[in-house]
Amino acid sequence: MIHKETMYQVLTYLLLFVPLILPAESAYPVFTNPSTNYGTTVTINEDISIGTSIFQAVATDTDGHAITYTVTGGMLIFDGDILKTSARFDYETTQSHTIQLTATDSTSLATSIWMYISVTDVNDNPPLFTPAIYTATVAESTAAGQALVTLTCSDPDVSVNGACSLSIVAGDDATPKFSLSGSTIQTSANSLNYEAHSHRYVLRIEATETPSGSYTGTAYVLITVTAVNEFDPISEDYAVTSTTPICTVSATDLDTEPAGSLVYAITSGNINNVFGISYNNTAGYIYVVKALDYETRTSYSLVVQATDAASSPRSGTYNVPITITNVNDNTPVCSPKYQVSSFSETTSTGTTVATLSCSDGDSGTTLTYSFASGNTDATFSVTSGVVTNAKAVDYDAGTTSYTLLIRVSDGTYHTTATVVVSVMPVNDNSPTFSSNPTHTTAENTAINTVLITYTASDNDAAPHGIASYAINSVSNSGTNVFLINPSSGAIILAQSLDYETTQSFMITVVATDGGGTTVTGTVTISVTDVNDNTPSCTTNTHVLSVSETTSSTVISDLSCSDSDSGTNANLNYVLTTNPNNKFGIAQSGGVYSLQTQGTLDYETAPFYELLITITDGGTPALSTTVSVQVNILDVNEATPTFTSSGQYAVTVSETESIGSTLVTVSASDADTADDIEYAFQTTYSGFTLDKSTGKVFLTSSLDYESNPTHTLIITATDGSNTATATFSLTVTDVNEAPEFATKLYSQQINENEASGAAIVTVSATDGDSGSGGTITYSIASGDGTSSFYIDPNSGVITTTAVLDYETKYIYYLVIRAADGGSPSLSATCVVTVTVLDKNDNAPVFEPSSSFTTTISENSALSTGVITVIATDSDSSSGNNNVFEFSLASVHPFSIGTTTGVITTNTLLNREIAARLLIKDQSALTGTLTFTVSLADVNDNTPTITGSYDTTISEATEVNTVIFTITASDDDTGDNALLSYNITAGDDNQDFKTDNNIVQVAKTLDRETKAIYTLEITVSDNGATPRSASVSATVTISDFNEFTPTLNLNTTTFNISENVAIGTTVVNLSEDLNDPDSGSNSQITYTIAGYWTTGTLPFTLASSTGILTTNSALDRETLGEYGIWLKVADAGSPLLSSELNITITLADINDNSPTFVSSSYVGSVTEGTAAGTTVMTLVASDPDLDENAVIIYTINSSAIGGDKALENFNLDNASGSITTLIVPDRENISSFAFIVNAADNSTSSLTSSATVTITVIDLNDNQPIFSSTFYNTEVPYLVTCNSSITTLIATDLDTGNNALLTYYLVQSSSITFDTYFTLDNSSGQISLKSTVPTNSKYLMTFGVRDAGSPQQTSSVTVRIDTYTPDDIVIVFHMSISQSSYFSLESEFLSKLTSLYQQRYTTCIVRRWCIEEVTSSSIKVNIYVISEDTTNSESNTGTAKEYLQPLTIRDIVASTDGSPKSTITGTSVVGTSWDSFSITKVTMYKTESTSDSSTLWITTNEGIAVLSVCGFIFFVVVTIIVAIMVKKCNEPERPKTSLTSINDDESISVPDETGVREEIFELDDDLFELPAPKSAHFVNPAKRTYKQADDMESLGMYRKPVTKTETVDYKTTQATAAAGIPEKKQPIQPMVTVSDSPLPFRVDFSRLNTTRPAADNSQIQNAPDQPQQTKPVLNRKFDGRAIDPVTQKVFEYNTKTNERRWVTQEEMAEVDELDF
Repeated sequence: MIHKETMYQVLTYLLLFVPLILPAESAYPVFTNPSTNYGTTVTINEDISIGTSIFQAVATDTDGHAITYTVTGGMLIFDGDILKTSARFDYETTQSHTIQLTATDSTSLATSIWMYISVTDVNDNPPLFTPAIYTATVAESTAAGQALVTLTCSDPDVSVNGACSLSIVAGDDATPKFSLSGSTIQTSANSLNYEAHSHRYVLRIEATETPSGSYTGTAYVLITVTAVNEFDPISEDYAVTSTTPICTVSATDLDTEPAGSLVYAITSGNINNVFGISYNNTAGYIYVVKALDYETRTSYSLVVQATDAASSPRSGTYNVPITITNVNDNTPVCSPKYQVSSFSETTSTGTTVATLSCSDGDSGTTLTYSFASGNTDATFSVTSGVVTNAKAVDYDAGTTSYTLLIRVSDGTYHTTATVVVSVMPVNDNSPTFSSNPTHTTAENTAINTVLITYTASDNDAAPHGIASYAINSVSNSGTNVFLINPSSGAIILAQSLDYETTQSFMITVVATDGGGTTVTGTVTISVTDVNDNTPSCTTNTHVLSVSETTSSTVISDLSCSDSDSGTNANLNYVLTTNPNNKFGIAQSGGVYSLQTQGTLDYETAPFYELLITITDGGTPALSTTVSVQVNILDVNEATPTFTSSGQYAVTVSETESIGSTLVTVSASDADTADDIEYAFQTTYSGFTLDKSTGKVFLTSSLDYESNPTHTLIITATDGSNTATATFSLTVTDVNEAPEFATKLYSQQINENEASGAAIVTVSATDGDSGSGGTITYSIASGDGTSSFYIDPNSGVITTTAVLDYETKYIYYLVIRAADGGSPSLSATCVVTVTVLDKNDNAPVFEPSSSFTTTISENSALSTGVITVIATDSDSSSGNNNVFEFSLASVHPFSIGTTTGVITTNTLLNREIAARLLIKDQSALTGTLTFTVSLADVNDNTPTITGSYDTTISEATEVNTVIFTITASDDDTGDNALLSYNITAGDDNQDFKTDNNIVQVAKTLDRETKAIYTLEITVSDNGATPRSASVSATVTISDFNEFTPTLNLNTTTFNISENVAIGTTVVNLSEDLNDPDSGSNSQITYTIAGYWTTGTLPFTLASSTGILTTNSALDRETLGEYGIWLKVADAGSPLLSSELNITITLADINDNSPTFVSSSYVGSVTEGTAAGTTVMTLVASDPDLDENAVIIYTINSSAIGGDKALENFNLDNASGSITTLIVPDRENISSFAFIVNAADNSTSSLTSSATVTITVIDLNDNQPIFSSTFYNTEVPYLVTCNSSITTLIATDLDTGNNALLTYYLVQSSSITFDTYFTLDNSSGQISLKSTVPTNSKYLMTFGVRDAGSPQQTSSVTVRIDTYTPDDIVIVFHMSISQSSYFSLESEFLSKLTSLYQQRYTTCIVRRWCIEEVTSSSIKVNIYVISEDTTNSESNTGTAKEYLQPLTIRDIVASTDGSPKSTITGTSVVGTSWDSFSITKVTMYKTESTSDSSTLWITTNEGIAVLSVCGFIFFVVVTIIVAIMVKKCNEPERPKTSLTSINDDESISVPDETGVREEIFELDDDLFELPAPKSAHFVNPAKRTYKQADDMESLGMYRKPVTKTETVDYKTTQATAAAGIPEKKQPIQPMVTVSDSPLPFRVDFSRLNTTRPAADNSQIQNAPDQPQQTKPVLNRKFDGRAIDPVTQKVFEYNTKTNERRWVTQEEMAEVDELDF
């Protein structure tokens, strides 16, 4: 059951009231505290407790609404209007906070204001050292006051809270060795002594705050003391031997002190001051101060003198003989310590491999030799330093070298010597191929594909293993088809395969081992067919026409084929484009035809475009397409067809106008070419028809009353076929307006009737028929158009919304009735609708919103609370607006049913909530809820919960919170505000309260009082306070006193670096001292820190104190560890102490030597002298002593090691590499080998590095030409291809030393630059200009490199010139130029084989290639009859060429068609298909058929000649005058010369026996003079010489009227043989141009003799002056007169070459036509 006080603690009454009038707009809350933005600052301490009240906010609301408060910032929170802390503040982080307070009323209207929170500093931070640990080093001799380290201490607090003082609190000696000067630690006045104290101090520095001292900070300073050499060594050995370095000498002096005091000194015999002497009052002590060596000196004789201390001192001497006995203290020494030796794998056992030379500095010692390592399988033996082979070795088994480490011992000490023995291989095994495989590959395999790797095996190891592979031969002319990788044996495809040409190849492969032994094997390459040919058809486009009635074959044979074989050539025909499937493919045997397979219809489709795809059977399939275009021919076969199924119906008014188009009938004919004509079947009165368009027109008026319908029959004909259609015409009547039965309708309806309720039906009538008599109703206007609806057909009016009497109680509507006539006619009436009231509104309170009122909870019965008001919107009809008040539930209030007055009807307790229900007579209600708040009275006593007994230590600090009281009060406000006080049990005020917190107020002492029984009273703040009390027992406990300490005998521990993980280093518990007991003596061991970097590899058991290793140790990483240990008890307070220990690691050989670099790269110039240092390798070993001594060796068993040992020497100790022999780059260009570095430990470790040494090239090699003699030919014209040959030279050197430049050394008979050019880089020799034909040129060319000194070579080049017309034939090929180049070597090889069947030593040459189209070329070929001119010794032999007819007839018929010798597979077994030779023609025929354009017919020529017209006229006039004069002179007698000189004419008898003079033409050539070294002219470079006296020519001029032809013939055969031609009459000239020369010369009467070309002087030395000789065996087929010089010249119409005609040649011309 709920307690009454709890039930009424907070009571809210919810009431339902009669509605009140709504209030005005609500107001925003207004702050009064704080009253302005940023105008208030609240100051708090940074250590303020969470939940502490710091400020009370005050805001008002004029509406009286309740206000709630919120705050931003996250560190504060509102408790009601009290602002409290909700988080910790920190002055050191933030000194001021800006917060926003927000007051929000119950209507959510809010007002915000800003204020500040200022935080003040309290002393809450200890001093802090940065860093916390310092280190310093000091020598034990350092003077007092020496600064060692400066400490940095800071306190985040400010002012006095941040001040601190420093002091040394622990770690120094009892007699302090260090002091503080400010923040600096320095040495004190007490001297340091390394020998008297541990050499390390750990000072604990404490910083204490001033003046309060509440907090402290701690730092540690590690100071290492280093020793100073202060004392001399003293020995206590007295025996006079080498092992007792000290003896005592004693002298006596009878004098008394001070004269009796003696001083001892060694005066002689102390060679090299080996001994020293000290003395005291009784004796002198001799001791050894330097090392003794028996091998250097075996005895000493010392003289010791004793001198007294008198003013006139006296002395005596004593001889002390010292004998040194021998000790074995010398290690054997071997020189050299490292040897390299070698022997053949076939060497017999017992052979001496190496001999060691070792000695020992000790006398009488005997050295013994043994293998320390490297003597695998006891292969070697060693006796007295002689190493012999004890077993046979096999180089090929894998062991190619031995590194023997030989131990040389004298019985006590030992050394090692290294002997590297290389096993030299012998080529004792032959290579073998395991099989002769067959490899299958497709014909489309890509070039450079590795087909198969064919390898041989050889049991010999390198260098006698397999060295190289080569292809010896390939069947089926496949020599150039395959390549082989000489190293791997990979057979590579070099040229494209073609299954259709060759199906297999047999490759013979030769494998050669390193010793030159060979073996052969065969690999068969089987070529498989690939679908690489696309189907082809004789034509790919067909165009044809067929009748639409055709049903037969369209194309009888599509004629397609495929060049592939097998399934790849199987063709499949598919109609890929076949509209409406009208066509199909038919097969009969191997013939495929195109046929129709459906009815054709011109009207549907007059044209078909078919696409036939022909696909072969390959994978992937290849295809081609054939296009077929079919035109369909029309046939008249269809009847016209009317639209609308031939039925046409139209309705028109009887008032339709005459001439109107009533309808248009339309018919179509599937035969698109036919025309249609329309007609009436009979004559119809009142209508007419257009026979072309089908339009029907009205020709007279219509009358609905006399004839409402008409039917017309219409025909359509295409000339052969006829169709009929029916046209029905309906005539319509004229329209009249409708009428309502009454003009006014009235009706009533209750409000709230559902939407759609029927109200009234209106009715109108119309006497018209048809649509004119159809009536449509609508609401035309009124004030209820949106609330009503009328059915347009029936006239029923219904509601479209629920009608509300209170909104509108009467409506007026205007209704329209319209007929369906055209135009439409209408009538209207009025409808009145009255709405009847219903009781449908509930009472409404004013105001209607909830509100609150307040009365005291102790109010008397029947106390008035509030009066409520309500209204009702219904009318008074039927008392619809009468209501009464009532309450909805039981509560301590009552209400007047008609007045609305609310009063109390029972006693109240703070708050009771009630709900007021107001109900009218019709059971419609309105509600209002409001709260009655009860004002509190102090009628509840505080309640305390919880138990507060506790135990605390007597060391608990003042202000420590020991517990917090939890109490509450059911009252509110001041009546619930509680205060806390200690009212009993604390007579000495040792405790205090702060609100509900109980704290320690004074220092506690358990011995004075151990238990407190406190009574705490909690009181409220009511006008008459009420209170409650609770008892709390506080027990005081004891605390810890003694500090645990470690008393170790030593703080330094030594362990090996390879100890196992978990090894115990020290057990600290054995040396622990702590007199406490219980938890105060429960010790925890920890590692507080360590003086090394990285992770500490030790673990300290916290409970047992055992220090063990926890990971692998490595002395090389860190050899010593300084560990700061801490021991602490479990007492309260916890006490602890610290101790530093040192752990030192002993070295083992666990590190391999490490090279500075994993690879070394160096270079040496070839030719460098032996012994030259190339590089020095550097390796290091982090181990110690012998473990760190490094020995360098070349790994002879690794690749390149044997070559390195043959060429370089490696110093075993220094790592220096020097040349062993003079390097030669051309022999070996680089060395790559491995060098091992091993330490000198008995368990030696090794590492390796790669060494690469490049031999730098010297220019010590001459360039070498690829041929010793170059022999070639060139046509005399610069046409087609100007390239003659390319010089190729190689140089074994590299870089600039191999950078070659070609140059001309000398030319025997010409100036080189006249006719030829040389590309200095590529070596290509080209023809620059026209050169005399049938000539020979011998030239010497050189090549030089770019090295220093420069190296050169030279070669002879022979170039013969020829006339292409005389020797060249042309092969016409249907392949591209690029394809030909890829096949050229094969083509020339086959052609050579063909011609050599008849001319066994002939040479076939290709002159040039002419590209006709992208897929056709001309290849120009000539043949030299035999090859003797290929020898340099035969340069005097002339070349003989086969005649073009001869070489053509071997390969082609007269018409040029190829013979079987070059088609298909010829008689020599070679296929020619790949060359696609279509015909072979004569080059002369080809060139003659070409058209050439003379310069004088060009625009330029015509222009020049036109300009010269006037000059020509003047010259002609002068010449005519001269000729007239000359004709009148007597004829000069001819001179006959019998001698032939270079500068004279030659007299040759003609057919009649008359000798005719022929003059030399040297001075009359129409060209530049030839160079001194040449006989021939350069037609490209010409000058015009002055003509001879023309008067003797007897010329006269006349205009040119026609062109006459002459046939000028020369006999080349006789010219070539050197026999003078017979005089031939010179026939009239042929002008070969559409535009003839501007003048003509008739030489029909001129007879002359042409001597043959004189080539006898071609090879004369260039320094001998030669007379220029013309070449007269050329063809000059035209003559003309030069318009400038008026001299006659001949010219070649093809080449434009020209020559002057001499006066003697002109003598027989009787007449010249101009």
